[in-house]
Amino acid sequence: MDRIAQTTTKTKTGETLKRDPLKTYDDFYEQELKFKADAHQDMALGQVGERIGNEYQKVTGMRRQAGAQMQSEMQKVGNTKVDVSESFPKLEQTLLESGLRYDAQNKQVISSKTSKVTTQDARLIQDYIRELNKLGANPTAAELDAFLSRVPSNIDVYKQKNNVTKATNGERIIKGHLKEIGNTLTASSNPIFEGYAAAKQMYAKLSNFLNEGANFLGKKTQTGDFAKDASLAKSSVQSILNQGKKDWLLKLEDLTGYPAIDEAVLAAQAMKDAGNFRGASLLELITDQKSIPTSTRGLVETAIEKG
Repeated sequence: MDRIAQTTTKTKTGETLKRDPLKTYDDFYEQELKFKADAHQDMALGQVGERIGNEYQKVTGMRRQAGAQMQSEMQKVGNTKVDVSESFPKLEQTLLESGLRYDAQNKQVISSKTSKVTTQDARLIQDYIRELNKLGANPTAAELDAFLSRVPSNIDVYKQKNNVTKATNGERIIKGHLKEIGNTLTASSNPIFEGYAAAKQMYAKLSNFLNEGANFLGKKTQTGDFAKDASLAKSSVQSILNQGKKDWLLKLEDLTGYPAIDEAVLAAQAMKDAGNFRGASLLELITDQKSIPTSTRGLVETAIEKG
């Protein structure tokens, strides 16, 4: 409870406001009483879920800002030439290790009998090398930046077209080389790229966070809410096997200042105290009884009786 008592929230202006955990708990408890009287009302954890969704939307705005900053920084250094020639022999070696060889004369990727790369992937790599040759060994920073953005999108289109859901060998080879040539746009390669590299790093961090959150929150409903926001809040504080949801919510707090975990704990307790058994975990429902049910039916009956 000490951590909750010290909870603070950052406002958009950067100010820090102290949160009163007792007031927050009372609000959730009153909301739970409203839910008991009217099923159309949200449960307390439902309110937390809605707030999580709202904060998630704020992060999308932060990513747009990072993207705008990247563009602004690139405009400053876009005409700077970069050398990516050292990455070509490394790509060739990677292809050989995968049982592939690029025939420069016929402009084809040839697979050996021991290669595990599919024919579709070989064509994908072949298309990538064709685009890489167009880029050349000494492009401008702006040309390389556009290339690094365009290729992953092409891969996504390829995967959707061929109903591919997992990362393929060809995709891993290409993205490994993209990372290699992308290192030429870092501050360690040239100090002039420091501002751009920092903005790009932030954009990538926010993108990874949003992609992870999309799996946890699910799609939006007709009401504009995320389908799984309430279950995300509940699972993060009541399940040991929460599949990284708790860690993700802690990242959300770091980014926006919203203490989702703390409020979820208070909301769950308020639900339990108000008589909503969904505020208690399944483990609590079982261990509160004298014996553990040995059948599915017994488990259900135990939960119903407790509720």
